[in-house]
Amino acid sequence: MTAKDHFKITQAGLTVIRKSHALVYNADLSSAKQKYRDICIKAKTKDRHDWFTLEKDFATLTARDKRVDELLRDKTIVEELQ
Repeated sequence: MTAKDHFKITQAGLTVIRKSHALVYNADLSSAKQKYRDICIKAKTKDRHDWFTLEKDFATLTARDKRVDELLRDKTIVEELQ
């Protein structure tokens, strides 16, 4: 989706969400085990056109993904797929 697509969708009353996280780079970590920080869900709405943090402080990516699935049950929320 482009920013123009986001604008059209939010003007129709829908909320766009996306998953977000940052990888922590550490030379001591093996490539098989990665750590993440700032695991959160970002959103855009009709009133807020820039990405903002909707929910944060998830312990794991799986916990965040489960919450995204719960949010998507609401028909007024759509996910931006990357």
